[in-house]
Amino acid sequence: MQAISIDKEIEAFEAQLEELLADYEGKFALVKDGTVVDTFDSEGEAYTEGVNRFGDEAFLVRRILSTKTLESLPALFSGVVNACT
Repeated sequence: MQAISIDKEIEAFEAQLEELLADYEGKFALVKDGTVVDTFDSEGEAYTEGVNRFGDEAFLVRRILSTKTLESLPALFSGVVNACT
């Protein structure tokens, strides 16, 4: 199994950040394969579209802001994301 890496998506997002800020500040970008696929009003909308388009493949959802923020995903780190119902 290949390790999931989103480095390409992060680099693409950061390279296009200035352009995105001009029209989409505060929105959320969906990034896949080094391309900003679309922007959304909420993180949930971006995530849902990512799952619909890419299934279980890695993709990035990042808020378009002029300042960097440290984000935490406690559910990911605690294993809740992989929980079975």
